[in-house]
This record gives sequence, structure tokens and C-alpha cells, in this order.
Amino acid sequence: MNSQHASHNPVHSAARTGPSTGTPRFTPVDPMRVLRQYRILLIAVTLVGAFIGGVLTFILVRTAPEYEAEVTLKVIGQMTNPYSTTAPSPTEDHSLQTEMRTQAFIIASDDVLRSVLSRADVTRTNWYRDFSVKDASSGSSRFDADKALGDLKKNLDVEIVRGTSVLSVAVTAHDPNDAAILSNNVAQVYLDKVNLANQQKSSKLAELFTTYRNRAQQDINDLERQMRLIMDEAQLSATENRHNEVVLKHEQLFQSTQQTEQALLQARAAYDSLVRAQKDNSFQYTPEELATIDDNPFIHTRDDRILLLKEQRRVAMERFGEAHRSVTEIDQRIAAIEAEKQQKRDELLRQLQQLRLSQAQTQVQVLEASFADLNKQLEEARVQMRELNQKLTEYNSLKDKHAQRLADLANLTDTLTKMELTTARPDAVRVQLQSLADTPKSPSFPRYGVMVPGVAMMFLFLTAGIVFLRETLDQRLKTPGCCRLLPPADLLGVIPRASEDPSSDGRIERIVEHAPQGLIAEALRQLRGEVIDRMERRGYRTLMIVGAQPGAGVTVIASNIAAAAAMNHRRVLLIDANFRRPALGKMFDIDPKAPGLADLLAEEHELDQTIHATSTDGLDVMPIGHMHDGVFEKLESQTFRRALTQLEGRYDLILIDTPAMSIVGDSRVLANRADAVVLVARAMKDKRGLVARMLQQLQGLRADCLGIVLNDIRSSAGGYFRRNYRAFYEYQYASANGNGHANGNGRSNGHANGNGHANGNGHSNGNGHSNGNGHASHRRVIDTTAETHDPSKPA
Repeated sequence: MNSQHASHNPVHSAARTGPSTGTPRFTPVDPMRVLRQYRILLIAVTLVGAFIGGVLTFILVRTAPEYEAEVTLKVIGQMTNPYSTTAPSPTEDHSLQTEMRTQAFIIASDDVLRSVLSRADVTRTNWYRDFSVKDASSGSSRFDADKALGDLKKNLDVEIVRGTSVLSVAVTAHDPNDAAILSNNVAQVYLDKVNLANQQKSSKLAELFTTYRNRAQQDINDLERQMRLIMDEAQLSATENRHNEVVLKHEQLFQSTQQTEQALLQARAAYDSLVRAQKDNSFQYTPEELATIDDNPFIHTRDDRILLLKEQRRVAMERFGEAHRSVTEIDQRIAAIEAEKQQKRDELLRQLQQLRLSQAQTQVQVLEASFADLNKQLEEARVQMRELNQKLTEYNSLKDKHAQRLADLANLTDTLTKMELTTARPDAVRVQLQSLADTPKSPSFPRYGVMVPGVAMMFLFLTAGIVFLRETLDQRLKTPGCCRLLPPADLLGVIPRASEDPSSDGRIERIVEHAPQGLIAEALRQLRGEVIDRMERRGYRTLMIVGAQPGAGVTVIASNIAAAAAMNHRRVLLIDANFRRPALGKMFDIDPKAPGLADLLAEEHELDQTIHATSTDGLDVMPIGHMHDGVFEKLESQTFRRALTQLEGRYDLILIDTPAMSIVGDSRVLANRADAVVLVARAMKDKRGLVARMLQQLQGLRADCLGIVLNDIRSSAGGYFRRNYRAFYEYQYASANGNGHANGNGRSNGHANGNGHANGNGHSNGNGHSNGNGHASHRRVIDTTAETHDPSKPA
């Protein structure tokens, strides 16, 4: 084997099939793709639903029509001002919506509906007779009230008309006359009960308020008598002025006491502060006090003497120098005067401290005496006030009660007057009949305009839901977009379904040779270019192609890649290693008795005897040969390893066709012998979980997994490929008529068409090989003496 790739170097690619090693349980769905794909089904289902809706409507109109009759009731605002000349506006009553909901609940109550069942015109309806049942014991008929009540509640609809103060009362019945009778009777029974309840309520309220008014008048008379008695006994009219004087005196004494107490607290705080400062030797002096001490004659005299001595010292220093005895004596005299001055200053400061402490203490004593005297006077004033307050409290209490009862009497009288006026007004009723129900002319159910589109939409949504659910739960690989959900691996190519290519005639075996201008041949050439480009960049020669499961199309893809590579001036060997279903020998018309891989592994034939030339220049095939016992185990033998090493020196590319990886273990053995591997998955068949598991198994093997090939793609899988295929044929048709031009992207993927134009930009990729079938500008001639080919150099 080629030692150049004993350890594979990872190559980063921009196009990965998935972000992680796991696969999601649900498939992301493109709604537009699904709708385009199933548009015919959805349209058909919608039309069928519309037809069924029309038929169902026709049958229901003939067999069980329903008629709805409607009564409207108007709810007016609460009567807050009976003296107003207009009725209250609903917009002025903030509780109107609550009131309307309450009335709607009352209309549908059992009490109202049971009363409706006993109305004479209701008992004559066909609806009423439907609830007559025969008594099994007596044989007589009786009315099933409970069943009728349940049916009436079910068919009664009470709604608040949005944006208005109107209640809609509608009853549905099979007979239009019955619907009108039932609706009108429900409204009439409700209005009768409401009016009766309002009258009873008004009578009880009037009686209650009259009783309270009489009681208030009696309380007022009693209070006036008690107030006169207290005034006579306590002579309050003569004591009111004296009471005011006592109150004023009390207030003055209270303020003086408060002020004195505040001053006392401040004086004590100042005294305590001075005492603490004296103890802590942190006494503070004002600038004026310090100036007074400095002006003391004793201090002043010492300052003058110090100034004179400092002048003498300056003269002595200039005359004798700083170290002279005269200068030293002057310094000693200055220090002595300074000490004497400081001693005197400290003495004066201590005297000042004592003076300030004495003054602060005196001030505290004076304020304490004043505060005690004021407290005594204040207590005497309080006693006088309590005596007078006791006399006035009872009188004022009776006076307040008297005023309150007078207000109560006025309110009660005014309320009774408003109640009488409100009851007498015709517009005082909050719920009024606005319109009675007419006999309906047409059924309310069913209606063609509702049933037909409704059933059609139901069928449409149900079908669409099933379609989307099926697409979401479908784990099959259907489009290249599904490959994004797989573990990270490059998508190398997409091979269309044979039916998409008219030139394939339904078969794609060796299609690059038999129908080179077709769509599938172009896709295979693109795949060949991608695979060879990756292998040459990494120095690989041996490529194993394996399927996720049987039927993936491995043999067809391997043979076409080999043919396309040989047509691109490379020496290619195609090895059939599928011992279960060998097919390459038959595909390339090789004698079934010819020796092959099995004979090589059994060491019954030499390597050259197992290789057979084909009709394609540069392409050789090693068929399966004759099966021998233990041939599967010999894939791991040194014989096969040496054979691959020799073949790598002869050929530019060695392709190995292997069985499905999910079925047998041969592929795993071969993956440890090959340089690279390509996994083939069939669209609409292989599931993501299986492909993901195969990719994960390949990660632990020697062969470098180049990526995935998605085979058998259908253009109907969403619309994108259909447009892509159509564009290809339009371009191919134009090229065949002499109007074509190269549209490649730096690597030719086509071949010369009928006019000799390359359908790609075939040019040298830097190592002497053209990646297209057009006219290469750097075509390399393959050395026919394959044995001397240097395996260390890429093909």
C-alpha cells in the first residue's frame, strides 16, 4: 500500500451534510416545497370536500333544517337623576356591560324557561308535541318537561350585540313558526318577571325608607330636649368666654415651657461639652478670646523682648558666626523668655476655661428654675381646662348627633321623593322590548355559503396536516437538504432517477459511454471530478464504494465513475469485491469462467491473469471469479494486501465495488485496506438513521470517508430539481444547435457535444490532468509500462 497515506489528514470542507453526529427525530419541512409537491392532491381534496359539503347541505335542507327567530331587548342606563327630561345614556353607565351579562344569564335561567313551557301558545306548537311521551302503565300521554327544558336551553342563544346596549334572544327550531313563538314567549316571560320583581323591590324599599325617616325625626326631637337641659344646668353660654381665656393661657404656658425646655437642653449640652473638653484637654477658644490673651501686658512685653533678642542674635551671627558663644547665650535667653511667656499664656487660658464653665453652669441653674415654675403653672391651667371640657363635651356630642340626624332626615326625604318619581316615569325600566321575532323565511342552518367552503377547508386542513405529519416523521433521505441532518460528511454528488433522463432508456449501466450527453452522465462526470480531485489532493489511489443497504446502486455508480475516469485519460482498475451479488463481469461482457478476485485470494491464478481489459480504453476490470471456500476470510490476507500494493503502482485509480455495509462485514474489512471510501445512499429508500450509523462506523476504519453520494433523486421531490433538469436540457439543446458555450466552474464535467463544444471549462488542475472530456490544454500521456509507475506520485 502507499505509505504516503498511512495516516489520513482531515480536509475541511464548506459543504457538510450535518452539524452533529446524531440525527433529529423529526424532519424539518419546507412548507412551500411540500405544498408544491402535493398541490394536485390538495386541490383535489378541496374540490372533493366542496362537493361533499354541497351534497351534505342539500340533504340537511331537505331532512333537518333549522330556523332561527330573534327578539331584541334594549338595556338602558341606570336612572340616577329622576328630574332629568331625557332617559339615561348607556355610555354614562360604566356598569352597563355587567348588567347586560347578568340579564343574559337570567333570560337563560331554568326559572324563566320553565314558565315559557306553560304558556298557552307554546303548548300548541309542533315543538311542544314532540316531547309528549306515553305512560307505559296507563297508556296516556304526558309532557316530558325536563327533556323539553334541556332542548330549549340547547337551542336558546342569548348574546350581547357588540358595541351596543342590545340583547339578542334567538331560538332555533325545525319549524319557522315554532321558532318565532318560542323566541317571543321567552322575551315576554322574562320582561314580566323583571317588571314584577322591580315593583316588589320598589314597594319594599319605599316602606323601609319611610320607617327610617320617621325614626330620624323622633331622634332629632329627643336630642334637642337633652341639649336644652344641659345648657340650663351648666350655664354654658356664660362660661364660653372664660373657657377661651383658659385655653389661651394654657397655650401660652405650653409654648413657654417648650421653649424653656429647649433652651435648658441646649445649655446642658453646652456645659457638658465644656466639661469634656476640659478633661480631654481639647478646649476650643474663639479668635476674640485668643486675641484678648495675646494683648495681655505680660505677654506683650515678652514678645517685644523676644523681638529685640532676635535682632541682637542676627547682628551677632553676622559678626561672630553661628557657633559663637554670644549667639548661643542669646538663644538661651530667647528660649527662657518663650517658656515664661507660654507658662503665662497657659495660666490665662485656664482662667478663661474656669470662667466659661462657671457661666454655663449658672445659665443651666437659671433655666432649670424657670422650667420648674412654668411646669407648675401649666399643670394648674390643665386642671381648669379639664373642668370646662367636661361641661362642654356632652353638649357638643349631642350637638353633633343632632346635625347628623338632620342630614339623615333630609337624605331620606329626598330619596323617597326620587323613588316615587322614578317609579312613576315610564322610562325607568332598564330592559325594554325593542322588536319581536318575525317568522323566518329561510333556514339558518345549513347554508351553502357556509357548509361548502367549511367542509372544503376541513378536508384541506386535514389532508395538509396528514401530509405535513407524514413529511415530518419520514426518516428517508429524499433531497440533498435531508443530508444536512446527518453527521458531518460531504455531499459529493447527486444522481438523478433514470426516468428523469430521456437518453438513459430507463437504465444507467455504463451510461457515460452509451449516453454521454444525458443528464445522468453529466451528474456522474461531476461526481467523478469531485472524487478524483479529493483523492489526488490527498495522494489516494484506492477507493472503495459501498452502499448503506442493498439496492443503493453501488455497482452502477462505481462502473460509471471508472469509465468516466478512464475517458479522462487515466488508467483505472475496477475490482468486483461483492461476493454475494457479483455484477461487474456481466456488465462488461467478461467471460463468466474468467479468473477474478476469488481466484487471486485462493492463489490459484496470478494477479495479471485476474485483470481483464474492457472496450473502454484505460479501464480494466477484475471480476469476482470462481468462488472458493473461505474466500471472505482471505480478504484480510497478505495476498490481497500485496496485490493492492502492486496495483497502486500500475493504475491511477483503483475502484472497489463492495456489498452493502449494513448486511455483511466484507465492507468493513475492505475499508481497512482501501485509502478512501464513498458511501452511496438511495433517495426515498434509505433512512437517515441507517446512513448516520454507517457514517459513524466508517469513522473508526482506516479508509478516509470522502462523503456521500445520493442516488436516484426524483425531480418531483419539491420542484427545485425539476427546474434544474429543465434548465440542463434547454442548455444542452441550445449547445447542440451551435449556440452553446462552456459554463463550467473551473473543472470540466462534460464531454464534447455534437458541435465539438465542451460542456465545461476543462483545464489542467495543476498536475497534468484535465478534469473534463473537452480539449484539455495539458493532456498527460499515461505510461503503458504500468509496472514502472511511481506510486508515490499522484495520478
